[in-house]
Amino acid sequence: MVMPLTVAKGMQVEYQESVTGEQLLMLLGRPMYEEVVHHFSVSHGLPSDFVESEVLECLRYLYLVSLYPEHLGGLFLPVEQSIDDIWHYLILQT
Repeated sequence: MVMPLTVAKGMQVEYQESVTGEQLLMLLGRPMYEEVVHHFSVSHGLPSDFVESEVLECLRYLYLVSLYPEHLGGLFLPVEQSIDDIWHYLILQT
């Protein structure tokens, strides 16, 4: 079943088997993505290319949980601490 997913600024995409990094970025919106990358690069002293990959991994994780809530919702899924930190930062931005 294909379900719509609302993304930044009211845009919608459909769930699909394969999703690109650019599509994941659209879920967050470029301004928020850049803010998150800047925040973690500065506050944690991490290279921006590393932070960019971690943000995309966080978005990939959240996308999968939203795609399969009946299987993944409520489960503890081990992720790197940096991905968990990004997720919590995003929660505070909502």
